[in-house]
Amino acid sequence: MDKDGIKADGVNANFGIQLDKNFSVNPFLRYFYGNYKIDEDAFTDGSPDNHSILKQFSGGVNSVYKFNTGKVTLNYSYETTSNDAQTTFMGFPSNYSSNGRINIVDLFYNQKINDKLDLLLGVDNRAVKLINGSNSPKTNIFAAYGSLFLYDLSIFNLEVGGRYNKHDQYGENYTYTITPSINIIKEIKLFGTVSTAFKVPTLSMLFGQFGANLNLKPERSQNYEAGANFSFADEKFNLRLVAFKRNITDAIIAPASNGYNYINLTSEQKAKGFEIEPAVNLGVFNFNGYYAFVKGGDGQVDYLIRRPKHTFGLNAGVHATQNLYVS
Repeated sequence: MDKDGIKADGVNANFGIQLDKNFSVNPFLRYFYGNYKIDEDAFTDGSPDNHSILKQFSGGVNSVYKFNTGKVTLNYSYETTSNDAQTTFMGFPSNYSSNGRINIVDLFYNQKINDKLDLLLGVDNRAVKLINGSNSPKTNIFAAYGSLFLYDLSIFNLEVGGRYNKHDQYGENYTYTITPSINIIKEIKLFGTVSTAFKVPTLSMLFGQFGANLNLKPERSQNYEAGANFSFADEKFNLRLVAFKRNITDAIIAPASNGYNYINLTSEQKAKGFEIEPAVNLGVFNFNGYYAFVKGGDGQVDYLIRRPKHTFGLNAGVHATQNLYVS
């Protein structure tokens, strides 16, 4: 087997402009280029000219205006992505290219109503376009959302949030989040969450060159989470433990048995597991670890769709000087 290479380059730029004590504007730019050499098929070398070239550019701005008891935030971003691929399959060459664009506008308002109640209100609009040969489908998703955060009622806290979504193909839907928590003592906090989620198929799943299916339905999920947070020695040592359960209906997959065409699974997909997140802060040093275990299936077969069973990692950092942090 020949060795297939990869070359990737990226540029990120962030700027901060403080126009006055209340108003700041923060533009950003991102550019990514990746050239991936690819084979013909599993265990089969491809032509040396086989490649997939991915280019991605995004730019936008975050602006914040603060006043006595609240702030208004406006986020705007524009992103364009292109993929140019030259491949062979069973000895036959194939060239294809596609690119997509997305505009995102997110405007939200935070207000501190009193010393125990915070309010968040916002609107969000996402316009997406896929350019795929002569086919250029587009879609728009509008959302309005809000939440109330009630805290320091003796030992009790509660956050309740809701989101209204309007999709120009899939119509209207609503999702919610309810998150209560209890501070038993200063060092121990118990919390839980009940929420719903809604995920529409991407334009490439509906109109793309590979496996497209116009009859796809959105994924929907019901989610549960419960856990505890421990903090000791003036927050030098912290430990977060969480157990979760998630039930997904109409999960979207592309099985080999169906020619890798996208379909909605008829069985409900269930996942459950737990997360452990320890953290240590010792002087100028800090360490944060995480481990997550998840087990899933449809009640008959034990498998996960694009989810690893084990995820773990470690972050370490040091405040080398007052003005330099290394991690």
